[in-house]
Amino acid sequence: MQAMSACAPVRDIRGEPGTHAGGMLERVRKVMASLTGHEMSAIYIQDLLAVDTFIPRKVQGGMAGECAMENAVGMAAMVKADRLQMQVIARELSARLQTEVVVGGVEANMAIAGALTTPGCAAPLAILDLGAGSTDAAIVNAEGQITAVHLAGAGNMVSLLIKTELGLEDLSLAEAIKKYPLAKVESLFSIRHENGAVEFFREALSPAVFAKVVYIKEGELVPIDNASPLEKIRLVRRQAKEKVFVTNCLRALRRSHPAVPFAISPLWCWWAAHRWTLRSRSLSRKPCRTMAWSPGRAIFGEQKGRAMRSPPGCYWPVRRIKRALAPASLFNVLFQDADNEPDFYLNRAVRGRVSWHRIAHFLRRGLRRCAAGRRGQLWSVGDQYYLGPWRRHGHLPDGRCLRRAP
Repeated sequence: MQAMSACAPVRDIRGEPGTHAGGMLERVRKVMASLTGHEMSAIYIQDLLAVDTFIPRKVQGGMAGECAMENAVGMAAMVKADRLQMQVIARELSARLQTEVVVGGVEANMAIAGALTTPGCAAPLAILDLGAGSTDAAIVNAEGQITAVHLAGAGNMVSLLIKTELGLEDLSLAEAIKKYPLAKVESLFSIRHENGAVEFFREALSPAVFAKVVYIKEGELVPIDNASPLEKIRLVRRQAKEKVFVTNCLRALRRSHPAVPFAISPLWCWWAAHRWTLRSRSLSRKPCRTMAWSPGRAIFGEQKGRAMRSPPGCYWPVRRIKRALAPASLFNVLFQDADNEPDFYLNRAVRGRVSWHRIAHFLRRGLRRCAAGRRGQLWSVGDQYYLGPWRRHGHLPDGRCLRRAP
């Protein structure tokens, strides 16, 4: 993979004859040649993703069917697409549907065009599209010039890694483990989620899920027929997503715009907020629907996370505001080198219906801890808080004066 990054962009990749890697690449080339009707020499592999993994192997001579984990390499290849091939599909669809079908263009460019229709979005803009088989990235600058990159490996590869390392026989089960949160049924009336939270039930659960690891799909507990404990399944899923998604995101962004030093953590989490409507002092004590702070709940479900300080220009309404719309702020969760930045801990998730005062308490406490270092200072302007670099005096772009927050 270091050689791939050093010689990008790649025109073609061929494997050494007589090796597993060479056989896999030639098989991909042969299948694509049969599907497109071209010669094998005309099929070009433009990208390759290889990740280290483990595969369970049965111990020869074992008395109880023992298995041992052996090192393996998972590979994904990207075949260069041809517009003529897509045009054949478009003609067939046009004949069957009795309507005109045209080739729209590069997928990443279409994503840029769709993103620019969102109110508030404007160039320069970067788009990451993590699909099933490929990872696409596109960056449009202020002049409207688009740079697109297409890399091998995405969701299907993550499912395959989960299936391989856990020794599953059904790929759909690996897909479900990838998508849905996990839990362990500890009794007929309680389950323990992967984030450590315990949930109790008024009615007894089905005996079919008792003492089993399950995934929660739309409120239904589906048992996982595997002897692996919850912690191992969670760890395998986390590592598989990091190996594929994080690696490809970094590769795509660095290749599409080498001049920008992108820094991405292994996991993104969203602080998504619903609309808050607080009309008066008397109503402010009533419960209101608030945000769900779940750092990677579908991935890890961690209750604690280290979040980097907010970028300049990120405002936080934490006092009573008439018909305030809380901003959806993106946090970067750090799992290493977190001490290099002022950070804070949120000791519990805030979900469901809680009071406005409790919301304000968590926001104020988090921002104060976030601004505890020399490189961060909490300022306030009226009913809004601003987190920025330390300085004696500060002004916003619109001319408003900043003052130290109490």
